[in-house]
Amino acid sequence: MQVTRDIEKYAKDYLQDNFEFIMSKYRKEMLSGMLHKHQPKHIVDIGPAYNYVFDVYKNFESYTIVEPSKTMCTRIPPTPGVFVLNEYFETAAPKIKQPVDFIIASGLIHEVEEPEVFLRSIHGLCTPETLVHISAPNNTSFHLVYAQQAGLIKQLGTVSDYSQKMQRLRTYNMQSLEHLVQTTGFNVVEKGPFFFKFFNQAKMEKCVNDGLLTDNLLRALNDMARLLPEYAAEIWLNA
Repeated sequence: MQVTRDIEKYAKDYLQDNFEFIMSKYRKEMLSGMLHKHQPKHIVDIGPAYNYVFDVYKNFESYTIVEPSKTMCTRIPPTPGVFVLNEYFETAAPKIKQPVDFIIASGLIHEVEEPEVFLRSIHGLCTPETLVHISAPNNTSFHLVYAQQAGLIKQLGTVSDYSQKMQRLRTYNMQSLEHLVQTTGFNVVEKGPFFFKFFNQAKMEKCVNDGLLTDNLLRALNDMARLLPEYAAEIWLNA
């Protein structure tokens, strides 16, 4: 089923989130490490926006990007072995050549209308050896707990104003994300936290612009997620 979202407005809003560019640097490092560890040859990357990793992991034979936004597709440089399908995954899936070794669905599951249907579509492309990487914002992130304590939000687990702007439909923590993935036919083989935020995106960006967050301090925030995984900004798992 096609997701009923204004995908081009989403793309415009996403490109205006400057702190997301910073987080994407560390996200790309993490994904690159996973790909170099597992050495897949045939990769499918669903809705990567500008977070594609074929420029840092090049030991592939095919790298298929499924990206519904025309705006985002125009930002993908023509590259040998990289194929771009400008459509939603649910309609693109039958066109993807198999077998697939590694499927990336990073920062996406909280945005699709029917996550179970979406994951079962992914499952249909998998062999028993295929790895699927799934990530989402963490609804127990420190910055949300902090905001709740300050009276800025009423309760954890709700969709914030920023998330509504970004057309997000639901939230996850590690337990609920694992449950969803397991109930759609996958086995979780790896999981972990990603990045650490003490403010929301806009305030984190202001800290960067004001010189309060240097590259060294940003790197430390990325590392802190491993020390305080329950309060990490995002969660991921490989299934």
